[in-house]
Amino acid sequence: MKDWVRSMNGLWNIQPAQFAIEQVHNLSMADQKPGCCVCMIFFNEKADNFDWGDDDTAFSSSVSHVAGTSEDQRLRVLCPEMCFACSSDNPTPDLGNWAVGSDGRSPILNCVSCKIAVHASCYGEDPATAPEDWKCNRCKDEDWQAVCCLCNLRGGALKPTTTGHWAHIVCAMSITEVSFQDIKLRSPIDVTNISPARLKLKCYYCRSFIKTSPKYASCIQCSVGKCALSFHVTCAKAAGVMMEPSDWPYPVYATCCKHPFANRDIIRRGSLKGVSTGERVIAKHKNSRFYEAEVIGEREQMFCHVNFYDNSFSENLFPEDIVSHNISRDRPPAAGDKVKVLWTDGVVYDGAYVKDSFIKIYDVEFQDASVVTVKREDIYRKGEEIPKKVRTKLSVASDMRHQDFYGNQVIGEKHRQVTSRYATPSAENTDQSDSSSSEMKD
Repeated sequence: MKDWVRSMNGLWNIQPAQFAIEQVHNLSMADQKPGCCVCMIFFNEKADNFDWGDDDTAFSSSVSHVAGTSEDQRLRVLCPEMCFACSSDNPTPDLGNWAVGSDGRSPILNCVSCKIAVHASCYGEDPATAPEDWKCNRCKDEDWQAVCCLCNLRGGALKPTTTGHWAHIVCAMSITEVSFQDIKLRSPIDVTNISPARLKLKCYYCRSFIKTSPKYASCIQCSVGKCALSFHVTCAKAAGVMMEPSDWPYPVYATCCKHPFANRDIIRRGSLKGVSTGERVIAKHKNSRFYEAEVIGEREQMFCHVNFYDNSFSENLFPEDIVSHNISRDRPPAAGDKVKVLWTDGVVYDGAYVKDSFIKIYDVEFQDASVVTVKREDIYRKGEEIPKKVRTKLSVASDMRHQDFYGNQVIGEKHRQVTSRYATPSAENTDQSDSSSSEMKD
């Protein structure tokens, strides 16, 4: 039996409920970075580029996390708001969160009963009114037998569902058909729209020893290329699967054990061939939709990569966007240096410098005569496979629904445009691939 399976012993829903084991597990998660059992889904010690600084002192078994009584108990949030707000039924969500400060931190709440530690922002709780003897929803209801109806593991942060069950917040925000009826409160969780195809998927990690699953138990699938490997969110995280925040309609980007070092940007870049001036292509416009266009020029441009403190990032920054340094006159900052970035909303945000690179960019002219500068990964040549996620954003110059560049029917607009203050036109919006051979593909 794998080590990660042993580490979850006593938490599997096929075993008798043991609340004391849940408490030990939840306490263990509280004493590890990032200190929140919801944000844990996006944390990886090797891949994390943040300088945690003073936050490191918060991760100790001697520290008791209590709701928002000191600055030391405000920890960095790794879950962008879009992970909770993504929904085709809510095309223009408000992505603000009153529980997250301008520094990207939120108070930690620690349930006095089950011992879970969660950001107030991730759990949907008002930190100003949370008492020191705060209890999570499950413990307020005294449901000591509670299990998540979307996976096979106990413990963690649970919220009630519309069907009278419980579900992990991390499971709910990772499965595309599952939504939060009240986004601000993260509750109740609507699990009634899960497709029959998803319900048939088997978890690669737990199917060998768990023969029965809850009625709504649902898997996600690997996001790399056409890989159709499926798994429960909690099983995958326990087994070491890498997960990152993504974009509608796939809020979580997961790379399975077959692609342990897959980088979603590098995967497509490595196989891209150059485009020529005068070539007809499909390209990404400033409105984040894709249209037919013509390449009219190319050149090299320096871009800077900065990580912000809410786990968002931009790798498309021009040197002049970094107002704390004069990069055109002096050397670029060193990796990890703190920088200030002037964003498109006119506000200056703090972040950590990652790297800079020179990338070939292309000027493309669209059918309405507008010219936009784009990276190669935002261009699709004739004959290149267009991922499902990009096909949902294909449009034509007029409002009428015509045939697109490849002769396929244009899909009607049902999705929202990401309005996160850090959202940028980048490869992360164009790398999801379709898998026509699988039963379904996230």
